[in-house]
Amino acid sequence: DYKSILTRKQFRANCGTYEENRDFVLTFATALMRYGAPPHRIQSTIESAGRCVGLSVTCCFIAVVSFISIRDPETDIHQLKIVKESLGFDLDRSLKTHRIYLKVYRDEISPKEGTKALSDLLGRRARYTWWQVSLWAAFCSFTVCPIAFSGSALDTLICFPLGFFVTALEY
Repeated sequence: DYKSILTRKQFRANCGTYEENRDFVLTFATALMRYGAPPHRIQSTIESAGRCVGLSVTCCFIAVVSFISIRDPETDIHQLKIVKESLGFDLDRSLKTHRIYLKVYRDEISPKEGTKALSDLLGRRARYTWWQVSLWAAFCSFTVCPIAFSGSALDTLICFPLGFFVTALEY
């Protein structure tokens, strides 16, 4: 029903102050970039998050930097924020980021609570240590080499330590 959708959107726009909504969008952008959202989806997802909290958001994502233009349609306040975050990959925390966004989108929590939940998530330590991730990367290198690249037994033995060390260098 169109009227119920319109009413929900009006309710969303009034669920937080401009600062709370802006902080949610910026924290959400940081979490998306840090935990491995696909780069081609970051821009549209940030703009969608802005719409869901009642802001007019335009985003330009270039490598490790997002330029986010935020406008409050009610007060006509414009701000340009720059979010710089190295791109990472953590499926567990990426899924949790998406769940927090859905809770805000569905009005289960306010943008202020969403910002707090995302800030807590950003402050947590990684689930796996560097050597565990490096060991998994070494195992993957070992198994992918003969299957995908028709590597010999010697190639697979060389790929194991290389996979470990290249991943360890990232940490």
